[in-house]
Amino acid sequence: AGLATQLDDRLDAALAESAALRRVDARVADDLAAQEVALRSSGPQSSATGGAQAATVVTRPSTPSGGAGPSMSRPTTPTTTTRPPQPTAPPTTRPPMSAPPGTTPPATLPGLITWSDVVKVGGIWVNKSIASNVAALLDAARAAGINLSGGGYRDPAGQIAVRMANCGTSDYAIYQMPASQCIPPTARPGTSMHERGLAMDLQSSGRLITSRSDPAFVWLAANAARFGFYNLPSEPWHWSTNGS
Repeated sequence: AGLATQLDDRLDAALAESAALRRVDARVADDLAAQEVALRSSGPQSSATGGAQAATVVTRPSTPSGGAGPSMSRPTTPTTTTRPPQPTAPPTTRPPMSAPPGTTPPATLPGLITWSDVVKVGGIWVNKSIASNVAALLDAARAAGINLSGGGYRDPAGQIAVRMANCGTSDYAIYQMPASQCIPPTARPGTSMHERGLAMDLQSSGRLITSRSDPAFVWLAANAARFGFYNLPSEPWHWSTNGS
C-alpha cells in the first residue's frame, strides 16, 4: 500500500509537469505521458492490495475542434494500482484541458449550495445560516472604527474561474492539483468554504487585508471568534466558520 501511494505521488507530479510542458513542447509532453504509462504498468498488482478494485486511467480529452495542436490521448488500459476514493471528487464531466476562462461548470456538486441559499449582509453574500453572525461581526467592527466589506459566496463556476487564474487551465490544474501548488493557494472545486457560503475574504475600508499587522486583522484576531469566525493562517483576509 505504501508503494502504491508513492507511485501515485510520482504520477501526479508527472501529470503536473506534462500539463506545464504542453504549452512549450507537445512532443516532450507526449514523452512524459509515455513514461507515466510505463510506470503504471510496472506498479504493484491489485492482488497485493487485498483484491481491491483497480482504477481505470482517465483519458485526457483532445484539443477542442478548431484549437491548435495535435490530439493527445492517454491509453485506457486499466491500472493495477488501487487509489482510495476522494470525498470531494470532481465531476465526471469536465471541460477540455485547454478550456478557456468562463467555462460552464458541470452539474451542482454534492454538499454545495446555490444562490437561493445565500443572502447579502453588509454587501457580502453569505449562507443564510450565518447571516446574523456576519451582521453582528460587521456592526461590532464598525463600532470599533473598522469598516469591513468583501466577498463571500462563490458558486462552482466562480471557483473554477479562480482555479484557472491561480493554478492553470489544464484539467489537472483545475480539478486535481493540490491547493498549495497554486499562487495563491486555492481550494479545488467542490472543497472551498466559499462554495458553501461559510467563508469571507475581508477588506478594510475597501482594501484587502493582506497583513497581520493591519489594524483590521488585529481586531478580527481578538474578536472574530466571538461571532464564530476563524482565520486561515496563510491568508490574513480569509475568515470562515472552521478556519479553512
